[in-house]
Amino acid sequence: AKASIDKIIKGAVGADLVVQQKEGFTGFPTAVGAGVSALRQVRSVDALRFDAAKVGAQTTFITAVPPRAVGTTLTLTRKSGELALSAGVILASEGEAKARSLTVGQSVPVTYSKGAKQTVTLGGTYADNQLIGPYLFDQSAAKNFTMQLDAVLLIRSAQGTTTTATRPARQRTLKHHPTEETPTHGSHDPSRGDQNDVGHPPQRTA
Repeated sequence: AKASIDKIIKGAVGADLVVQQKEGFTGFPTAVGAGVSALRQVRSVDALRFDAAKVGAQTTFITAVPPRAVGTTLTLTRKSGELALSAGVILASEGEAKARSLTVGQSVPVTYSKGAKQTVTLGGTYADNQLIGPYLFDQSAAKNFTMQLDAVLLIRSAQGTTTTATRPARQRTLKHHPTEETPTHGSHDPSRGDQNDVGHPPQRTA
């Protein structure tokens, strides 16, 4: 299982550390990510949320993240358009866009798992990414998700610190939540400064 997590993470995130529940993507209350983010040894924490939604005529999995995560804690390879998220603007994997004949600028109807409907615009496409899956939404869409938990935490250490050095403080915050932690390549080098290396967890199938 650990090997599969490492494989999924490789090249998918720019965070120093990927944290998820040991049971998989069962999720954390939002207060957990906020608590980790408040640690002085931590530079930033971005949460990924997963859910099912009907995108166009097909029900599939979607991921929601803060827009700032793209290009920082989350690494995507641009294939077309712009990799910029905002409310009402989504991104799609290249494979999904081709399979569904979607083009940049196209309007796409979405029905979320809680029943809310929205028409969104495809802003860009990215190389297929096992962690993110076929569609990436702005975090504002997550209010319409059935699961109101953070599935994955992408953590960047403060400059000059390492994931090893921050582990005691991090574990005190996460003590009630058994976790699987995956450091990304280069995350133990305190001289990294602002560089972003990467990592990512197991894919979901519809």
